[in-house]
Amino acid sequence: MEYIIKNVSKTFKKRLVVRDVEIKLQPGIHAVLGANGSGKTTLFRILCGVLNADSQPLISLDGILLHKQRENYLSSIGYLPQQFGYYPNYSIDQFLYYMGVVKGLKSEYIKKRMETLLIQLRLEQHRKKKMKNLSGGMLRRVGIAQALLNEPKVLILDEPTVGLDPKERINFKNILTSLAQDTIILLSTHIVSDIENVADDIIVMKEGSIIFHDKEDQLLESIQGKVWEIQIPTIQASSLLEQNNIVEKHTMQDNTILRVVSEDIPHPQAKVIKPKLDDFYLYHFREVLDASTY
Repeated sequence: MEYIIKNVSKTFKKRLVVRDVEIKLQPGIHAVLGANGSGKTTLFRILCGVLNADSQPLISLDGILLHKQRENYLSSIGYLPQQFGYYPNYSIDQFLYYMGVVKGLKSEYIKKRMETLLIQLRLEQHRKKKMKNLSGGMLRRVGIAQALLNEPKVLILDEPTVGLDPKERINFKNILTSLAQDTIILLSTHIVSDIENVADDIIVMKEGSIIFHDKEDQLLESIQGKVWEIQIPTIQASSLLEQNNIVEKHTMQDNTILRVVSEDIPHPQAKVIKPKLDDFYLYHFREVLDASTY
């Protein structure tokens, strides 16, 4: 199975928010990493047929073209947007059955598939609850269930773990891992820990463009020698906090331990340490994070 995406661009109000995206994917978990406004959601909406690209791109799943065989293509797509619509007075059962009908699935298949998903996502005991009475995390799980109803070949998840507690995120990771052998999974998130050691590769988007597409270890290799640990008396830490890109800060008694991303040695007592994905993210998106704090 092969998913080919070429020449995808989108302009909003004279601003190019997706720029000539080109990717070729096979079954596995492909994480899309980028700051807010990097174009992730717009790209996903184009791939799901919700938005049209500026010109006619090539979006092909095993030779099935979105622009020529739209219905056939969309029948193989599962999509969870950041915010999905639902009828508040429907129960979970009613909502999932309704979504199955919308997707064109047969009644018996819907009922059987619902049973599997309700158990997988720990919703079976809540199936009669109305959607309006669900917690944010439970709503998210229902959204994941509806995306999986048609056993899609391509599963597109936009910030799927928002609202999930740590235990639910672990369960969600396990579900993705079990699907990844036969499914192409595109997953965007701003929670870096959600994709560490899970994603087969990582697509990094910035200002609408893909700036990296590689395995996690290769991305981390690119910032090798640029991540430092400094242990100094707490009274001396304030000046370093103002001058450096701090990833982590821990205070122990009178000492502070800082994890710093820097091209050059930031302090005489600094020692190089092994990079993590958080370090990579800060290194490439520091200016976006700074802007968001004001």
